[in-house]
Amino acid sequence: YDQAFDRITQELMWMLEKGPVMVVWVFDQSESMKDDQAEIRARIDRVYKELGLTTKASSGALTTVVTSYGENYAQHTPTATSDLGEIRAAISAVPNDPSGKEMMCEAVGRSINDYRGQAKGRQMAMVVVTDESGDQDNNVKYLEACIQEAQSAKCKIYTLGRQAVFGYPYAHMRWVHPQT
Repeated sequence: YDQAFDRITQELMWMLEKGPVMVVWVFDQSESMKDDQAEIRARIDRVYKELGLTTKASSGALTTVVTSYGENYAQHTPTATSDLGEIRAAISAVPNDPSGKEMMCEAVGRSINDYRGQAKGRQMAMVVVTDESGDQDNNVKYLEACIQEAQSAKCKIYTLGRQAVFGYPYAHMRWVHPQT
C-alpha cells in the first residue's frame, strides 16, 4: 500500500490546491480485508500530516466519511468529519460479512448519492478498498447508474486493493510444473 497511499495523498493534495475536498472511504467487509483496514486506519494520520492538515486552522479543508459493503451497505460516519479519532473509529467499526457477497457497484453509487449533499462547495473523491471485483450480477445491474452518479457529482474514484484483477471474474496465470 505504500506507493498507492503516496499516490492518493498526491491526488488529494492536487485537489486541495483547487479548494476543499470531501473524501469517501468505501471498505469491503470481507474477512480477507481486516488486515488492510487496520493498515489504512494506521496510515490515515500520515495522510493528514503529509497534507499539512493536522493544525486546527486548516483542519476543515479535507473532510472524510466512511462506508462499507458486503451483502448490505453501511454508513459509519453520519456526517463528514475532519476528526482523526472519528475516522479511525469509523474504520474500526467496519463489520465482517460472512456471506461472501460483495455489492460493490451498488455501494459506490449509494455512497456518492448519500453524501453528495454534504459535499456542496467541495470536490468529492472516493477511495474503494477491496480485494475483489465485486458480485458480477450486482456489477452488471448497478454499474451504469454508478458511473452516472459519479459523473453527475464530479466524484473522482480511486481503488486500493492487493489482489483485485481489474474487474475480471478470472485471472489466468501460466505455470509449468518443474519436473514434467
